[in-house]
Amino acid sequence: MPCVLREYHVKEFRCQVLLEGLEIGEYCSDFVATKMDDELMVRECVYRKHLSKPMTAKLLDASRNYWRRRGVTDWGIVIEKKEAADGEELINQVSGNHI
Repeated sequence: MPCVLREYHVKEFRCQVLLEGLEIGEYCSDFVATKMDDELMVRECVYRKHLSKPMTAKLLDASRNYWRRRGVTDWGIVIEKKEAADGEELINQVSGNHI
């Protein structure tokens, strides 16, 4: 039975998917989901404090380019929880189109 991930209907979910043949070295995408329409959705998880590090940017670019070459358009990053003013925890998700 498929699960619902936010507004997406997902039929398969894989973690730590190895990206083979990267010039930058060995790297794994954090999450790759196959949606009900067989389109892939890729998410990379990053700590907010690592976003400004050059190596983090290189790895995220390498991942995004790897998946784009394979026709994936639903690529994005997820940034760790942070507390809102009212004490609620938030998770920020950024689409690959804005990076």
